[in-house]
Amino acid sequence: MIKLTHEKSLSGSFAFASFAYGIILFFSVLVWFLPEREQVIANFRVYMLPAILFGFTGKLIHEKGRGNTGKIGKYLLALACLSCGAFLGLFIHTFFTGK
Repeated sequence: MIKLTHEKSLSGSFAFASFAYGIILFFSVLVWFLPEREQVIANFRVYMLPAILFGFTGKLIHEKGRGNTGKIGKYLLALACLSCGAFLGLFIHTFFTGK
């Protein structure tokens, strides 16, 4: 069995605030740039790609980095939470509007 250990962790309020800002960002700015519903559903993996990319690299940098490098990793993780919030906002919008 693989055991996963974490040397550093983020505060819950930091991650939750980043996630909430992603939802706000979507409904204030990104909603105007949406393609049609069929394209969103067909390409939903592309919309999740920034969250995966920023989350993976941010976690590696935050765990292994010291000083400013650790801070860069922390903010990459914040971008991952922001992307997840925008992704959730996208699906809330497509669910309720049907567009």
